[in-house]
Amino acid sequence: MTFLLVIPHQIIGILAKDMATLAKPIPVSECLLRREAVENAVADLRLEGLAPSAEVQSLFARFIEGDLSKEQLIATVLAR
Repeated sequence: MTFLLVIPHQIIGILAKDMATLAKPIPVSECLLRREAVENAVADLRLEGLAPSAEVQSLFARFIEGDLSKEQLIATVLAR
């Protein structure tokens, strides 16, 4: 017995839009470059006697993993 699954085109459009917003994995080399940039930024802050908040550290982690672009990271931090 064969079943035919019929999905309305509106639902397919919604699913495709949701899939497009998922973060795409970044290469390991990009991840390493991002980690180094974050470590340097945090070191600069510490030299000034400052430290990133837990929220900003979480944003840094998302940036390193590729969930946020550089522009998104900056905009989110500045919007705080």
